[in-house]
Amino acid sequence: MRGKMIGGLAILFAFIVLAGAVVGAKTMLAVNDGSAEYPPDLSRGLTVDVVEVGTLSEAEAVIDAEIPLPTRLPAGYRIQRVFANGRHAAILLSDVDIVGPPAERRGEPTRWEEEFSRPGGIRLLLEVEKVNYADSPQRWVDIGAGRTSVQGEVVDLGQVKGLLIDPQRIEYPTIGGQDAHLSQPTSSIDDLWHLVWFHSELRFDLKAPKKMGREQVIDIAASVPVLSSELREVSIPEAERAMGLAFLGIRLPQTCEIQRVFLWGERTAYLLVSETEISMPDVVTESKLIDLAANMEQVSGLKMVLLVDTDIVPSHSIDPHLDLFEFLLRDGCEVNISGKRAISHPSERGDDLEWFTERYHCRMKTVAALSLEQMAEIMTWEG
Repeated sequence: MRGKMIGGLAILFAFIVLAGAVVGAKTMLAVNDGSAEYPPDLSRGLTVDVVEVGTLSEAEAVIDAEIPLPTRLPAGYRIQRVFANGRHAAILLSDVDIVGPPAERRGEPTRWEEEFSRPGGIRLLLEVEKVNYADSPQRWVDIGAGRTSVQGEVVDLGQVKGLLIDPQRIEYPTIGGQDAHLSQPTSSIDDLWHLVWFHSELRFDLKAPKKMGREQVIDIAASVPVLSSELREVSIPEAERAMGLAFLGIRLPQTCEIQRVFLWGERTAYLLVSETEISMPDVVTESKLIDLAANMEQVSGLKMVLLVDTDIVPSHSIDPHLDLFEFLLRDGCEVNISGKRAISHPSERGDDLEWFTERYHCRMKTVAALSLEQMAEIMTWEG
């Protein structure tokens, strides 16, 4: 069952396949096809050829996207070399000239990670990939709460969240009683931080030596300008037009209304429900929405958050025999509410309920517990 991908749900964190190889002037960048289990073997991965280009502008022309760079780098650091091909680019940064491999060395394949320990090698590596997906804020909430198989620390990068990975802390599956990743040369991988995040229609993967320090690595990533975001606040009619759903038809508890709506792309909406107008910052970033979904009490008067998306529905399943409830169970348990199946997730306060119909998938979080009758009323909404 695991490894089946439905819409955008499981895309984001099957991505940590790290680094590739170079033969002659062609370098190999690690890339994920969306089907890998997590955690993968960090010393291996699917690869694509990239070639050295002269400038960042040339790399941007290759991937057809503007590549924002960190504005806070260690003293003296600058772009030394740039590689690109297709949707992928790699920017090599250092305070000294990077000479020798990967472009000039021939023979044995060289992994990016090994270049950090070589004199005259990389000091900082930023890999970018042009993508047309990014997981919703709820995915980051689940990862931060330990409700997924994803390993790593969710960190705040200002407007967005990122996943900081220390390879030495990754728990690997065993093969024949041996840690699977020990069958590969991984010492150079274990000596690096790996930080992955999304924005501006790009996936970023920053690799830095452990001696640089956790806080500095996070600060470097946070300084990459956000050129565009999947998240925007809209009116209820705008959200209904974008998603083709009638949100005003949801039977909410008496006195409660949808007060604010945020769209994530064109297929996911966050509905903030309250009895009175909700006071929030004028600009709600992805990071702030993630924090809100994890701790609803921080917003005065907020009663409920409904996350509605049109990705996770039976018609979008790649396997017609796939039971979406089994796929979505994760940390929850299946419940029956007035004859309808739902998934109840652990919650210290209120309810955390998940269900889907032929038209939509919904995750409902409440500050205070609802009655079964109130839940049943909400679940009668057909979209």
